[in-house]
Amino acid sequence: MSNSFDCTIRPALTSDKEALYKLEKAVYAVAWSEAMIAEVLEEAHGTALLALDPAGAVVGGSLGRVVESEFELYKLSVHRAFRRRHIGRQLLAATLAAARDRGARQAFLEVRKSNQAAVALYEAAGFTIMSIRPHYYEDTGDDALIMNRTLSA
Repeated sequence: MSNSFDCTIRPALTSDKEALYKLEKAVYAVAWSEAMIAEVLEEAHGTALLALDPAGAVVGGSLGRVVESEFELYKLSVHRAFRRRHIGRQLLAATLAAARDRGARQAFLEVRKSNQAAVALYEAAGFTIMSIRPHYYEDTGDDALIMNRTLSA
């Protein structure tokens, strides 16, 4: 039996901020505030997508920003109960495609060095490590890996 999960991915709307905030609190020990999420949803350069299960429940989301030819991925989140089903891969591909469609030619992100699953996902998607920010995350002292990749036209 395949562990894959087909989800619907759609742009997030301002009205989705509460659902994104609930996902954020469920996924991260140190969560963004609802106001921070709303800021990305409302800004002209903001890029946000939702992954929905067949019943329409939010199981994942992404937040980022396109400025000129660069995209910065702020968040790629998959609810813990839905991990290891390729939702992150689907969501990342759709997010990068949306950024490319908005003119981005380079994508950047930061990820905890200790988050091996996320690092592996990003490497499989063509990201490489540019640099390391030592002790970047205040809650644990983890290093941040700064990763990037080119987005083809």
